[in-house]
Amino acid sequence: MDNSSIDSTYLFNYGFAYSLGSFCQFSKDGSLLFFPDKIDFSGGVSLYCRPVGKPKEEAVKIDSGISGDYFVSDDASSITYLKDGTLYQYDRKKEEKKKIASDVLSYYVSSDGKDILFLNEENTLYSVSKGGDRNKVDSEVQYLPYVSDDLSLFFYLKDGTLYRKRANKDKEKISSDVYDVIRAYDSGEVYYLKSEDTEVSLKNFVTDDKKKDDESMQPPVSPNWGDPDYNAKYEAYQKAQQEFYGKQQRDYLRENLETRMLLLANYTLCYDDGKKDTNLVISGSFSYDGSYSAADDAPVIIYKEYDQENEFRVKLSEITDLWEVEQQVYAARASNLVDFVAAGSAASPLGLDEAVNMALSPDGKTLYYFTDVPEGKDYGELYRLPISSSGEPGKSELYDSDVYTGFTRFAGDEKLLYFKDLKNGKGELYLDGEKIDYDVSGQYINYNNDTGKVTYFTDWNSEKNYGTLKAYAKKEAVKISDDVHEYHVIPNGDILYLYDYSTQYYRGELYLWNSKKAEKIDDDVSFIIPIR
Repeated sequence: MDNSSIDSTYLFNYGFAYSLGSFCQFSKDGSLLFFPDKIDFSGGVSLYCRPVGKPKEEAVKIDSGISGDYFVSDDASSITYLKDGTLYQYDRKKEEKKKIASDVLSYYVSSDGKDILFLNEENTLYSVSKGGDRNKVDSEVQYLPYVSDDLSLFFYLKDGTLYRKRANKDKEKISSDVYDVIRAYDSGEVYYLKSEDTEVSLKNFVTDDKKKDDESMQPPVSPNWGDPDYNAKYEAYQKAQQEFYGKQQRDYLRENLETRMLLLANYTLCYDDGKKDTNLVISGSFSYDGSYSAADDAPVIIYKEYDQENEFRVKLSEITDLWEVEQQVYAARASNLVDFVAAGSAASPLGLDEAVNMALSPDGKTLYYFTDVPEGKDYGELYRLPISSSGEPGKSELYDSDVYTGFTRFAGDEKLLYFKDLKNGKGELYLDGEKIDYDVSGQYINYNNDTGKVTYFTDWNSEKNYGTLKAYAKKEAVKISDDVHEYHVIPNGDILYLYDYSTQYYRGELYLWNSKKAEKIDDDVSFIIPIR
């Protein structure tokens, strides 16, 4: 949607609709809708529940003043929420709430709603089982970088020490002096960082290429005024004087290079397998600049190391101040990086010096990257590189050519969505090497993991804010409707969309498409609220 052609009233209402949607939620089986009566960001919301498909049935009020998010158990028997800093759990069968704890900062709930983990305002971490007592896990907890869906496993940091806690077991100390957690997994494996700042003299980065010349240089003597060759000698004197000034400046730099210290942050990437004492150092020169990428579902990570062998040095004659040396050192460190891949604790160099825009598949088995991107252009050659379970990179193969570098999205673990020939926000959309369609809008592309269906717009009109809505599945694109303003894919894969939408009155016709036919739901609909 091109916001440049939409007035502020529409944008406000559009944002309000999405805010409302963030408070609405279906039960897992889709039979119940949880919704607020109104949104009051300062005072919380009143939350209600109603069976889907029974609009005349009176809604059941759960509570008022609910702040932030709330959690509905898989069977919708309990709803857990915060109200004025107090954590409650509502029992739908009994239609009553139970106070869990006061002064709660954050909380987690197991998918069945039976177990709760919460951190209070004193940074004390507690666990609670349904019908059981509250158990103190630890105090002075900084944060929890990972909590499993069933709460049977979680990690937390306390005073810089990383702990792992499994259900019905004592906490396990993983390591102290932990700077950050990169990624943890249900298996108990975890990647984390340690940090140690090192002070290094600037002298270590400078080569004194004028040392001998400067040691023998003496201050020049001005010629006498009456000397018959005065003009030539005075010109030579001026030149020598400039050289001596340079020597004096270099002497100043030499003196201060000894004492001027440069603070370098050094990060160490570590791995723990969660089974035995295997706190292993993977990289002692990890580049913590956001260029790393960890797989979502398996302990595999792509990262960069500083090239220790390519030591940076600058000539003393080429610098004028100490700040210049510092900037060149930082720039050299940022440019001298080597790409690595690690699976578990086994790391290997990738050997991809020219690779850009790397993307690691969720299962960690495949790395995609671009090469041969012309200067100033946004397309290049897309390659695929297999990664073994032992962390060994395989042989790269060309995946596709002339691929747009600004959009790559995984569809499942292996397939990739991408564009070619993208101009003015429209181009050819591909899925795993197969062309889906042309004239596809670069916005509003949806991939449904359960159905394998790709939903998208073609022929998008930025002035009228509508296009042709299509769905692609099993190598076949199906046209749903022309003149569609907005769509939303619901959990079962069906598609709600607004047809014949007036950008003057903000109204259109709401339809539901079930992969076979479209059925009109209502008239004068302003927005589709994206319920979770």
